[in-house]
Amino acid sequence: LHAVSPLIAIVGGVLGALPALKAELWRYSKKFVIDKDELVFEEGLLSKAKTKIPLKNIVSVNVKQGIRERILNYGTVTLTTWSGSEETVPTTLFKVRRPKEIADHLNFLIKKE
Repeated sequence: LHAVSPLIAIVGGVLGALPALKAELWRYSKKFVIDKDELVFEEGLLSKAKTKIPLKNIVSVNVKQGIRERILNYGTVTLTTWSGSEETVPTTLFKVRRPKEIADHLNFLIKKE
């Protein structure tokens, strides 16, 4: 019985850490960079996909955070962009670290445009 308790604790610890590890791998596989005239979004661990959004096409930036996300300082950032006609298209970035800081910076840049 005493030998089983440490084993149960180890298995429980490993199983408890899996969601956190999964979330970190998910975040690690996604990266975005804001430069002076575009937002570049890359995703993938082994194969990569890259999307570029000109800052001049971004109409609005919104942040959504639940209680847990506010405590851990991550959230969802939704960009509304012009598609070239009078239509707007939402682009959503999930699990973004420091989302309010990112949104404030993007809003500052798009107002300069």
